[in-house]
This record gives sequence, C-alpha cells and structure tokens, in this order.
Amino acid sequence: MVKNVIIMMLILVLAVIFVKELAGNERIIDREFQEEKAVDRAKSVKKAHDYELTMVIGTDNYTAKESLTGFKEAIKLINDKGGIKEKKLLLNVYYTDGTKPKYLANIVKYCTKLNNIVCLGPYISGFAPSARSLMQFYAMPLVSPMTVYSDTLPKLDPEIYVSYFPELKIWVEEIIKKMHNNQVKNVLLISPKQQSYGSLIATAFHAYSNAHNAFSTVHRVNFTSPLNIGSIQSSFVGLEAIDSLDAIFFSGDYNDYVILKNFLKRINFTKPIYATEDINVENITHDDYKGGLIFPVLEIKQFNEDFRASYLKTYGKKTNFNVELSAKIIFDISTYLNTKDYQPFTFTNFLAKSAHDFYQNKDNYSITFKDNYKHLQELKYQEEHYIKTSDDFYEALIFK
Repeated sequence: MVKNVIIMMLILVLAVIFVKELAGNERIIDREFQEEKAVDRAKSVKKAHDYELTMVIGTDNYTAKESLTGFKEAIKLINDKGGIKEKKLLLNVYYTDGTKPKYLANIVKYCTKLNNIVCLGPYISGFAPSARSLMQFYAMPLVSPMTVYSDTLPKLDPEIYVSYFPELKIWVEEIIKKMHNNQVKNVLLISPKQQSYGSLIATAFHAYSNAHNAFSTVHRVNFTSPLNIGSIQSSFVGLEAIDSLDAIFFSGDYNDYVILKNFLKRINFTKPIYATEDINVENITHDDYKGGLIFPVLEIKQFNEDFRASYLKTYGKKTNFNVELSAKIIFDISTYLNTKDYQPFTFTNFLAKSAHDFYQNKDNYSITFKDNYKHLQELKYQEEHYIKTSDDFYEALIFK
C-alpha cells in the first residue's frame, strides 16, 4: 500500500513538472522535433553526393534575381577548383509569385528536404519573421544577403536565421550624418505602414533622431503601399509646417517613390529627398526629381578579386554589394564545410558570427552616397542650350 502511494506521488510530481515546463515553454515539443530533424539532416547531408542549397525566388523580385547571379558565380568558382571534400555545391532554384503565402508554402515544400544545407532568402524583410519561424521548426538554416534582422524579432533558441545585410543602425547613422552635413534641421519622414524594411528603418531613424536630438523637428507620415495620391495629399494638406521643411526622408521602395515624385512635381515641392538603398535601381542617378534625390550605397572595400573578375567576364558588368554579399555567403559556407562536419545549428552560428565580425571592422566596407545632381545640371544645360539655339535660329530668320 505504501509502495503504491509513493509511486502515485512520484507520478504526480512528474506530471506537475511537465505541465509547468509546458506552460513556461510552449516550444518543448517543437524543440524535440527540431533536435531530431537536425540530427537527421546532418546524417543526410553527410551521405549526399553533393552539398545542396535551395533558393525560392519571387518572379517579380529584381533583388533576388540579382543576388542569384552572385550565388551562381561564387559556386562556379568553388566547383571549378574541385568543390569541397570531393563534393560539389549544387544550387536548386524555384520560382513563385511574389505573395507571402506562396513564398512561405514553397520554402516549406522545397527548402526542408533533409539533404538540403541552407535556404537562401528571403528577399522581403516583411517575410522574414514567418519564414524564420517555419525554418526553425524544420532545423533548416535560413540565410539572406538582403533582409533585415530586426531587434523586434522574438528570441528563438536555437536561432536559425542569419542576415548578411548591415544592421539598421549602420544605415541610419550615416543617413543622419549626411543630412547634418547638408544643414537639414526640419524633416518630413514618409514611410510605409506595413511590416517591411521601409517601416523598420523609418522607426529606427525616428528613434535615433529622438534619442540624439538630431533634428529640430521630425514630422512622420505613414502610408499603405502601394502609395495612394489621395492619402499622401491629405497628409500634406494637414501639415502646417510644410514651408519650413528642409528635406524629406522617404523609406518606401522605388515604385512608391515614383508616385510620390509625381505628386511633389504637381505641388511644386522642390526640397531634397533622402531615401534608402532600396531606391537604388538601374539608372537612378538619372532621375529627374528637381529637388535632388540622395541615397546611400554600401561599398565592400576588400573582397575576392577573382570573383569580381569572373563576374565581370560572365555578366559584362561590375559587382555591387548585393552580388558580393551573396557571394560572401557562399564563400563562408565553403569555409565552414571545409573545416567542420555539417550540423544545422552550428552552421547557422558560424555564418552569424562571420556576418557580425565583417561589420565590426570598418576597413571592410563603407557607406557612400549617390545623387541625381549631375543629371539635373545636364538637364538644365540642355534646356538652356536648346532655348539659346532656338532664339539664335529665329533671330537669324528675322534678319535674313
């Protein structure tokens, strides 16, 4: 009888401990599943003929397609030199439409195969939180060169997401420094509402400027992308201080910028627009906004020169920081696989440390600024030259 009572008491104690653990950590079952998946993945990768990497691309995502060229060229260089431990790197690429549900469904479908070592992406910062949680569940490292690792993300243990993109603080400090150098004191901050890179950097910009008293005033206008002329017009009408503004800081993408620019032309607003690197599309320095468009660009100072030369030969153009960060991921993966046996979580930690250490040394990179001022001068010259030539022509006709 006493023996049965003791057994029952032990069972009750264990039950209480289990319930408390479950209540305090809802991921207890997930963690067991993750550990099992991590072990299975490590075994499968070891047995596989090649090291397989997977990338899911939105068909309308220019940044992802550009990044793919960097991945491909870096993989080609490594494979041409014999690969890694007698294995090749094999990149699997799958295309989908640009919606978040389709992207998430496809990374679960394609990235989570056991012999896959990494899921390359995402390329939209708003997709990162959901993609991160899904990939953690499957013990699948998620590594992106061009999305933000935000401080607002909940802590995951173990972490499975790595971003090679500079921290928001790096961008914000340089943008504000540039604005200070140009005597900007009163700013209108225009940013998208939804969870995106634009909203994250706008919030970081606003917080930094408040904490450091960076400007006399910062007015903020939020919009739902795609930007609507009616809503932005209402915001401007309600802004009493519009005449005192020195500049706009715009954190939306290029498509929204075009809509904003056309509106500003209509109301004859010609103060400078400072934007993020998200605006840096092809030929952007030839933009015709008369107030001046200024945006930051990351330049990597020290990089693999063989890669740069090979990329130029293959694609007929120089690399940019998107391409080089993509290549850096591949080279770091190669370093890890050459020195260690693959294990998903140690693999993730290795890449995270490599990305962090890179930005700790400012000799590795710099942030410079581009603008459209030279193009505006050319337009002004052409306009003046055309008018003068026309006047001369008509004057010659009159006196003839």
